[in-house]
Amino acid sequence: MMALRSLARVAACPVQRSALAASQRTLKTAPVSHSLVSDKTGKTGAAVLTAGIGAYLLSQEVLILHNETVVVAAVGAVTYGIMSKAGKDVAGMLDERAQAILESVNAGRRSQIATLEQQIEEQKQLKTSMEGVPEFFDAVREYEAMRRELAFREEQYAAYQNVIGQLENMVSIESSVRSREQDEIVQFLAAEVPKALKGKEEAIMNKCIADLQELSAQA
Repeated sequence: MMALRSLARVAACPVQRSALAASQRTLKTAPVSHSLVSDKTGKTGAAVLTAGIGAYLLSQEVLILHNETVVVAAVGAVTYGIMSKAGKDVAGMLDERAQAILESVNAGRRSQIATLEQQIEEQKQLKTSMEGVPEFFDAVREYEAMRRELAFREEQYAAYQNVIGQLENMVSIESSVRSREQDEIVQFLAAEVPKALKGKEEAIMNKCIADLQELSAQA
C-alpha cells in the first residue's frame, strides 16, 4: 500500500519522477559491493552508505515515513530478531512436528496397505474356494434326483404293499368262506348219509363181500 502511494506521488510530480529514474539508473549502473565498502571504509561503511541512501530516498520522497511505515519497520525488525535468535529452534520444532506428522501418515498408509493386502489375499482365497461351487451344485442336483427317485420308489413299494395286503385279505376271506362251506357240507353229509343208508346196511354189506371175493379171485 505504501509503495503504491509513493509511486502515485512520483507519477504526479515530473521532477520527482525524473529524480526517481535518475536514482534507479544510478543504482543499476553502480552496484555497491559490501566487501568492497568494508575494505575501503571499515565495518561502519556499509551502515553509513545505507543510511545515506535512505536519507536520499527520504529527501526525494521516494520513501515516505508515517505511522504505517514505522509499524512495518518495527514488525520487520522484531521478526528479523525473532528469526535470528529463535529461528533454528522454531525450525527444528517445526521439522520435528512435520516428521511426526509424516511418520503418522506413513504408519497409517502402511496400515492401510497391509489391510488392503489382507483383503486381497482373502479375496484370492475366496476365489479359490468358489472354484468348487459348480461341482457342489452338480452334487446337489444329483442328490435331489436321487431323493426324488427314492421317494417315487417308496411310493411304489407302499402301493405294492397295499395291494398285497388287500389280496391277502381277499384270500383269507375266501379261505374262511371255503372252510365254512366245507364244514357245512361235511356236517350235511354226516347228517344225511346215515339217513339215506338206513335199512340198506345188509345189502351194502353183501355187496362189499361180493366185491372182495371177486377181487380175491382175480388175484
